[in-house]
Amino acid sequence: MFFLLLLLTLRPAFAGEWTAPGGKIELRAGEFLTTTDDYPQSMGQAFLKLETSGTLDNFGTKISPVATLNTQDLGQPGKTRTHFLASEIWGDFTSDKIDLTVGLAPVKWGAADGLNPTNGFRSFDLSDPVFPRELSQNQISLKIHPGADQDIVFEGIFVPDGQTDLLPFSGKNGRFDPRDSRWGTVLPSAVDVGQSVTVPLRYSLESEHHNKSSDLAGRIRFLQVKGWDYSLAIGQFRRKRAILNYTLTGDATIPSLPLTVRIKPFYPIQDMIGGDASGTWGNFGVRMEVAQYLVKKSDRAFGYDSFLGNFGVDRLWESLIGEGALYINAAYVFIRNHKYSEFRSDSIDLAFTRSYGTMKAELQFEKWTPGADFLVTADKNSVINLYLKHEWSESLQLGLTASFLNGEVDTGIGRLSDNHRLIGQVEYFF
Repeated sequence: MFFLLLLLTLRPAFAGEWTAPGGKIELRAGEFLTTTDDYPQSMGQAFLKLETSGTLDNFGTKISPVATLNTQDLGQPGKTRTHFLASEIWGDFTSDKIDLTVGLAPVKWGAADGLNPTNGFRSFDLSDPVFPRELSQNQISLKIHPGADQDIVFEGIFVPDGQTDLLPFSGKNGRFDPRDSRWGTVLPSAVDVGQSVTVPLRYSLESEHHNKSSDLAGRIRFLQVKGWDYSLAIGQFRRKRAILNYTLTGDATIPSLPLTVRIKPFYPIQDMIGGDASGTWGNFGVRMEVAQYLVKKSDRAFGYDSFLGNFGVDRLWESLIGEGALYINAAYVFIRNHKYSEFRSDSIDLAFTRSYGTMKAELQFEKWTPGADFLVTADKNSVINLYLKHEWSESLQLGLTASFLNGEVDTGIGRLSDNHRLIGQVEYFF
């Protein structure tokens, strides 16, 4: 926020060329197709983006805050939540050899679509887990391209205080109610202690495990090697999505007293080594990215090593149906989590702790774009989104999406299978 105020203050004094201020307003309203007594039947979200940028010789700056308002918060019914999303509020210096950027922006790192295994900087607003929105990070980014052809690039990014994922449920005054969200983990309200006796459970959300919050990574990129780009990366990150540790306290022999489940979020520190490659094979675009994450030894009591891989292809067929084009993007994400014997925690990753495949297919006409995207996990869960987009004018776009979640009740996506819904969207650019 300080950086934003500083740029706004200095803007009139910045003698360079500035673009005319512009932006976007986006409104989303939805209706859940399954009725429950505990949660609202409808949802609404509003997004506002403002943007202006300026240049002066080798210096540039961009001011593009993005604010969001959940008029009916999906995580906590009846409450609103506002925060920055993928805002860009930064200044930079560029030259033939060095690019330096300081400020708030999403971190672009890796070649794959969707999940980037090497991008441990990335975090999301998970108020709506089916359509997560990326969050920005305060960062210092440096690129060095020493060669005359600029075919080799050294990059480094430092994030002094990384933003973790915003979860769709939270606690208030230390209390945690597992029923306060459509998207939360299903937790029991009582426990059977034998002899037909049940003891009520209550939940307490403790402060997060204290750990360093900075992220640091570097990579070397080799560009246009026989038409392909490659990179090798190393880094150390704080895990962006909490792992929850559950501790039971109280006396189960006294049924009149509730047992307390104390929930403590952990963000273990992880070392990463990985790489990516991207290029073309005939008419297909091909992207591959892999990374190995190793949890620091001191954090293994509540974390685990992970190997992530993303292998994707895409293809565009032009003039396939009259003037329409067909675009297909498919990917397979391989995930292998190694849990140590002392691991006693429960992850809230829900849908994405196992391997999965995705496919997106859409027909692109002048004004209309119908399409569908699919996600199928290794445990046979699925998410299906059917959508229709219409470009009413250059400044107004409309959209309609139907989402369906399917799976066994004791699996990640299966826990969310009551959340089928229909969503309308309006985007106005100015």
